[in-house]
Amino acid sequence: MTLRTRVLLLGVGLILAANLGLGAVMLAVQRQQVLSEVQLRARTFLDVLGVATVGPMAGNRIDVLDQQLAALIEQNLDALDIRFVAIVDTDLRVLAHSRQALYGSTLGDAFARDAAAKDLSLVRTEHDDDGETLLVSLPIQTQIPDEHGIRWGTIIAGFGLDRLSSALFRTLVGSIASILLVTLVAAAMAAAVLDGQIVRPLRRLTQAAADLAAGDLSVRADIIGRDEIANLGETFNQMADALERNTRSLEDQVRTRTSELTESNRRLCEVNDRLQHLATTDGLTGLFNFRHFDATLRAELRRSARLSAPLTLLMLDVDNFKDFNDHCGHPAGDEILRRIGEILRSRLRVTDVPCRYGGEEFAAILLDSGKTAGIEVAEELRQRIEATPFEGEEHQPGGRLTISIGVATFPMDGTSVEELLRASDRALYAAKQAGRNRVVPYDTSDRKEG
Repeated sequence: MTLRTRVLLLGVGLILAANLGLGAVMLAVQRQQVLSEVQLRARTFLDVLGVATVGPMAGNRIDVLDQQLAALIEQNLDALDIRFVAIVDTDLRVLAHSRQALYGSTLGDAFARDAAAKDLSLVRTEHDDDGETLLVSLPIQTQIPDEHGIRWGTIIAGFGLDRLSSALFRTLVGSIASILLVTLVAAAMAAAVLDGQIVRPLRRLTQAAADLAAGDLSVRADIIGRDEIANLGETFNQMADALERNTRSLEDQVRTRTSELTESNRRLCEVNDRLQHLATTDGLTGLFNFRHFDATLRAELRRSARLSAPLTLLMLDVDNFKDFNDHCGHPAGDEILRRIGEILRSRLRVTDVPCRYGGEEFAAILLDSGKTAGIEVAEELRQRIEATPFEGEEHQPGGRLTISIGVATFPMDGTSVEELLRASDRALYAAKQAGRNRVVPYDTSDRKEG
């Protein structure tokens, strides 16, 4: 063998070895780059699917999960090198699967168990009868700021790497057969195209998914094109639109329900006030009724006893009221009672308690008033009623409508409700017996005689 041949063979060998080494290095570098991009695409795919899945899983909407996977299958999973997609609960029971026959089964492989035990996404490459597969998982959980979210389950997806391996082999053969410069230029151009068409769109989509998961409902993925990534971006945008509409609608409903509840509470308070007024007020005269009179007298007697303060009870009765009703009729009698109620309210203090005791009989609780002050008030009431012109009073004896008043004071005339009522009633009876139209205080000697 001549020297020329040897040099030629050596040169060819060196060039071949250099090309083989460079091709191997380029293949390794390109494989790692493409694998990283596939992993990025896989993570983005699962992130988008996870955003759409967390709501149905939290609401136990298995039918919605099936619909979402069915929509993915219609998008042609093979075009994305997706071999399978599985959605499982925390016990690894399949809630939805691209292979519908596996629905309801329990995944028992090592990757599934590891994925269920991890709080973060898990990525692993495995070899099986179908070739090399990239396995990626994503925990599905409700995001709560500064706290751990609620774990609902896990999404597990397998991405085939056979197409990647075939492409890399062809690249290696082309690198050996091509000039180094052409190979480098082609690689540079491929890297630029890959960055513009896949990496940057996927990064934008990943960032948009992260912003949406963080609570920014206005974020949208800015991806232009007609490839699978663009379709994925469009699907993401549609999902974000629906999520924003539903969230705004829910906020509007909450505001409306809150306003309605406030209005209902206001009306309920008005009704309660009205019912309270009706429960304690006499419908004819507008004075307090007997029920309120009894409860107030008992409470005020306890207060007066505790504070050693006097309390005077007036018992009023319209004189000859039955005769008035017989001559003028009950409507006229009702009008008399209403006007007497107005006179009582106009004379008594705000702290006093005027009541209709029953029929033509009235009562007034004078708080912090002794017997002398009580007699003065009673006498003024008697004079006002006597001086007030009433229609039909000409039929009354003397041509005037009058009242009789009995006065009893705590504690000198009684220390209990029963004693004070009995004392005021006896005083009223004495006023009637003495000729009516007069004020008579209770005489304690009557109690001693009794």
